[in-house]
Amino acid sequence: MSEAEQNGSKGGDDAAAGSDSIRIVAFDGSDQTAGKLIESTLSERQIAYSVEGSVVYTVSVARRDARRALEAIKNCSALQGRWYKILEGELPQE
Repeated sequence: MSEAEQNGSKGGDDAAAGSDSIRIVAFDGSDQTAGKLIESTLSERQIAYSVEGSVVYTVSVARRDARRALEAIKNCSALQGRWYKILEGELPQE
């Protein structure tokens, strides 16, 4: 993952990097495949996101997209067997 990918917003929208964003998932910074799978899963669904970290990376999305993004990640069969952690503690109450 390039430095720009590690620290920048992705998905065509800076909304994921704003104050109304929440962290939804963490993954091993050394597992570039997991990072690319998570990023492509969100991009395919046109969900803006940002990725930050070094040893462990976190992915943030706009609060309005959080549940949809988590559902997509949870259903990504290619992520099975890779280390990632869903950060549901930041989700807004329904």
